[in-house]
Amino acid sequence: MVRLVFVAEPEEPTYDGIPALINKINHWADERNLKQADPKIQWMRVTEEVGEIRDVLLKPTKFTEPQAALKDAIGDTLVTIIVLAHQLDLDVTECLGIAYEEIKNRNGKDGKWNIRQRGRFIMSWQSQRFY
Repeated sequence: MVRLVFVAEPEEPTYDGIPALINKINHWADERNLKQADPKIQWMRVTEEVGEIRDVLLKPTKFTEPQAALKDAIGDTLVTIIVLAHQLDLDVTECLGIAYEEIKNRNGKDGKWNIRQRGRFIMSWQSQRFY
């Protein structure tokens, strides 16, 4: 007798968008009393996760799956920032909106940006690339 067994690939989880994820993360933080924790400690967690992004970008060959490691590090960084905003009673969506309002009128490409305010040139910036 031959028995066939089918193993399904695990499906990617689906979510109702970023606002729903933010709510889930805030709820998760509340369940663990992170809202009352010291924001300075949370800030150290943010920088630790940003360091993981740096590690993957600067030394991708040290990772079996650099793309998966990068997704994980960026996701972890976002979670730590969302929790930090929650601790500080800041709406992370509002914070993101404020940041977008600051950058939306910047023009440039390839890492070179000219920043104008009220139609007047105020600053030029070029990103530095490290290899």
